[in-house]
Amino acid sequence: MRSRISAFAFSCLPASLAMATSTLDRAVSESEYRSRLLSALGGSGEGWEWSGDVSDTGPNSGATCACGHLIRYAYVLSHAVRGTCVVGSTCVENAPGMSASSLERIRAHVAALQAAENEKKRLAREAFRKAELEGYIQAFESVFNLAKAQREAAERRYPGWKPSAVYYALRGLPFPQRLARETSEAIMRGVKTTAGQRKRIERATQDYRAAIEEMRNALSAS
Repeated sequence: MRSRISAFAFSCLPASLAMATSTLDRAVSESEYRSRLLSALGGSGEGWEWSGDVSDTGPNSGATCACGHLIRYAYVLSHAVRGTCVVGSTCVENAPGMSASSLERIRAHVAALQAAENEKKRLAREAFRKAELEGYIQAFESVFNLAKAQREAAERRYPGWKPSAVYYALRGLPFPQRLARETSEAIMRGVKTTAGQRKRIERATQDYRAAIEEMRNALSAS
């Protein structure tokens, strides 16, 4: 039993060593980044301020913080004696001595950027849903026109035809009471979300297709 446990522990050893090595490598790497940043700042963040100067270098631009990390937004810090230094929003948190006001302004700017990005994504999703809904509406209107033609054929065949449940029952006409009298706007009325409108239109389209088939069979049998 002991030998089996020892064998299992030995088999897990390489993975454990690899994990420990990876963790150590990351720690060393982060320490090197921090050292480069402090060196660029002259050993401390004291005296460095952010006045609002920031550049969007674009995605995958290759721009780097003073520490060496790849960044998209380049925040330019200023110092009365040492000049300027470009940092990233996360990296600057590792600079001891940075003024609390500058850090708060950078954090607020990052939060605003994130909010704007989220809104951009939301609008893109909404535009996609609206375009998708338009496709469903077009499909509905195509089926609507077919249903209208079926209703008009029934009216010609049965003069005086009225859309009542009794009329359907007497003549065995199984299509809906308001066949081809609804509009897509009326069907979606009261539904606030694009997803809900799409479901309502999709369901109506399916109902109309079924009604057209049933009406076609009823007319051909009469």
